[in-house]
Amino acid sequence: LEVRRTHGWCSEAIEAYLKAHGIQVSHGSIYRILKTNQLITKPYKPRRQRSFKRWQRRHPDSLWQTDIKYYGNRYLIAFLDDCSRYLVGASLCRNATTPRILRTFETCLSNGRTPRQILSDHGTQFYSNDGPTQFTNFCEDHGIQHIMASIGKPTTQGKIERFFRTFAAYYPRFKDLETFRTYYNTKPHAGLNYMTPEQVYLR
Repeated sequence: LEVRRTHGWCSEAIEAYLKAHGIQVSHGSIYRILKTNQLITKPYKPRRQRSFKRWQRRHPDSLWQTDIKYYGNRYLIAFLDDCSRYLVGASLCRNATTPRILRTFETCLSNGRTPRQILSDHGTQFYSNDGPTQFTNFCEDHGIQHIMASIGKPTTQGKIERFFRTFAAYYPRFKDLETFRTYYNTKPHAGLNYMTPEQVYLR
């Protein structure tokens, strides 16, 4: 009940969290407890079968996704591991210039992990019709292949777009980016069979 009130997690996520702390309770039992204590406000509806297959890399650091999102009066720059959804690094800044993005990228690389590829959209910070950009040259200098998302196919960067939604929902609780990053990386994730991004990335 405390986990539900604090985080608002579903019964499957609570089950995974409790299991990690040595407490075995099925998500069915958790659901009934939540319902008995009036912490389930929406009637249960079976999820419709998705018509698409989940796409992800098999190994951490095979691919990182990066993107920029305007948040409040600042820009959120994020780097997310595709396999684990692990938030490798992020920054909030007044201007999302290429040098600012590269400083965030350098901080991510300073942790000792380097992706084989990095995926971005066609924003001017990443792409130019006139040839390789400063971002692409930086990647090449570090042995990283820079690849671009397909135009008109937003699902190509679906994981980082979903992360931005999570950020908007949960960041106001913390108002500190590093505290939020720790929370996000240790939160059970439905797309990871309720393992945490940290568990998958560091295994």
